[in-house]
Amino acid sequence: MQNAGKHSKNITIQGLRGASCIIVFLSHAFGMIPVKQGLFFEIPFLHLFYDGKIAVCMFWVLSGYYITKKMMRFSVKIYVLFLAKKFFRLYPLYMLSLIVGTIFCNMRLTFDELYFTSWFSGFWNRSVSVFDLQKQLVLRGDFN
Repeated sequence: MQNAGKHSKNITIQGLRGASCIIVFLSHAFGMIPVKQGLFFEIPFLHLFYDGKIAVCMFWVLSGYYITKKMMRFSVKIYVLFLAKKFFRLYPLYMLSLIVGTIFCNMRLTFDELYFTSWFSGFWNRSVSVFDLQKQLVLRGDFN
């Protein structure tokens, strides 16, 4: 179950994290498209495969386990390097997505409700001020 080498990863946990990411993606896709009928949506057990809330919880629990296991050899140096690595890997993408999202939100695009849900079209029609963008960029926003 483990890769050989200096930094071995539990493939099972990584696979479950990947499956959680796919489920979150499907949840957003199904939230965007106004199709909530058919056998796939009517069987209660199958909602596990498109319910993003459950997948986000599963992702965070598995990530917490993985990070905790990785930090078992704790030292301040290892912790600071870990935080720096995560910051420089995630923050630039976070910044880019905020800027692109702000541009799209302020364009006031209209979406045909025959093809897109009101949740999706309403999300992209909320204007974002420069002040709100600045708060988000320094991680001080309300994240709505």
